[in-house]
Amino acid sequence: TKIWRLKNVGTCEWPAGTELMFISGNIMNASSRIVFLTKALYPNEYIEAKIDFRAPKKAGTFQSNWMLVTPEGRVFGTGENGKGTFWVRIIAYDKATQKKP
Repeated sequence: TKIWRLKNVGTCEWPAGTELMFISGNIMNASSRIVFLTKALYPNEYIEAKIDFRAPKKAGTFQSNWMLVTPEGRVFGTGENGKGTFWVRIIAYDKATQKKP
């Protein structure tokens, strides 16, 4: 389970129904879109976004990149221009050898 603590640093609210949306990388058995806002999030408020992942069965480094999408389809993310992703990176080891990928 990965939990991000996100803050609305903008000037407008994030509406109820805003979803976490998979953008790129490895989805690691998560849903591609997950509703996480049941009520509006106003500027300067925080929320925790949680996704359950499952590491792939093969050894390697896997990253899953995410952004937010409003019910109207407006995609936004992190950074000054709102175009950055937030992400999780998982390093899976070979069970038999316990060697790093």
